[in-house]
Amino acid sequence: ITELEADVVLLQEIENQTCIDALLARLPEFSDGYIGEQGYAASLDTAVLVGLPTLALISHQDDEFPRLDGSGLTSFTRDLLEVHVDVDGARVIVFAAHFRSKVDDDPGRRLAEGQRAGEWLAMRAAEYPEATIVLGGDLNDVPASPPLQALESSGPLLRVASELADDSTYLYDGKASALDHLFQALSAAGAAVPGSAKIFRSPTAWDGGGWGGSDHAALRASFTVGG
Repeated sequence: ITELEADVVLLQEIENQTCIDALLARLPEFSDGYIGEQGYAASLDTAVLVGLPTLALISHQDDEFPRLDGSGLTSFTRDLLEVHVDVDGARVIVFAAHFRSKVDDDPGRRLAEGQRAGEWLAMRAAEYPEATIVLGGDLNDVPASPPLQALESSGPLLRVASELADDSTYLYDGKASALDHLFQALSAAGAAVPGSAKIFRSPTAWDGGGWGGSDHAALRASFTVGG
């Protein structure tokens, strides 16, 4: 995490507050850590580490929304954790996401998650047009897939890793895929810095190219803030 040299880090599969406290004890550059705690044993939760003043912390754990096939309501598989931070007087809004995995797959839920997450980005862009707004995390699907198309359907978004020749973040059965993403809301302020997207991978083959002990690589980008 230190080698990422980031002011805000979006995490997935953090079990509980004890894990956050352990990270903060080892990472003095971060003043606060927040977790979207689901409240059951060994839960795989979203989390955010910040080294900036916090303006707001919002959970979407209880948000219910329709499946796109009309079969009923669903919710985010893990909390879509929303954190607002202050950067020299400018507001930055981040969403930490972890959509439904393809193990015992429920593609309709992942599709609905993409749709609803895009709606939240659009709502925050309308509410805070002066803010820089970014959603990131393990979305468990690839560019141009139905869930990511649904995510992008509520307003213009930039997938920041689209500038990379190789944007893959996960290796399974010998196949590399881009499952981890950063999206910036283009209808709000700020901008991704061109050329700043970078994938952090392990140089060793035994762990599949993941970063820092994870089976996923890490994605970093820089953004301007304000108008």
